Amino acid sequence: MTLIAALEVQTGYAQNETGGAKPVANADKASVAKAKTGRVPVNFTQLSFTPETDGIDPKTGQPEYQKFAPQSVKDLNGKEVRIRGYMMPIRMDGNEVREFLIVPNQSACCYGTTPRFWEFIVAVKTGDAVPNLMDTPLTFEGVLKVGDVYEQGYWTQLYTLECTRVIK
Repeated sequence: MTLIAALEVQTGYAQNETGGAKPVANADKASVAKAKTGRVPVNFTQLSFTPETDGIDPKTGQPEYQKFAPQSVKDLNGKEVRIRGYMMPIRMDGNEVREFLIVPNQSACCYGTTPRFWEFIVAVKTGDAVPNLMDTPLTFEGVLKVGDVYEQGYWTQLYTLECTRVIK
């Protein structure tokens, strides 16, 4: 994203035809950011929702959150996105990270509160692994998958990111 595009998104103003400033609507901010990067800007507030029930399937006893997700969340499935957050490594190779959680803040880690189902994204880094930058706010880019994931019969996540880039 160019500096001008970043300022437009951050301040809510864009340059008009005569060089002056004009307000940018919230919907336009996302459009400006997407036009500059080719990725949909997403944040954890957009990914949050409250299921109508506890989300537990009575037959399996496992959570099912995807069916309760609003259409705006379901529409992100398969989209190239960028999101700010913190890295919590899951799988490391030396000091390089290949698989990690993306969480909205530092309190959603080992010594903080347990994140709710929408407060983490399981990310797998494609290509080269990245350094362990656990306590640094980062921007992550890649293809977002929205859907309940089960491993060995147990629910593990709703959001998965095929991470192509990590920006400090």
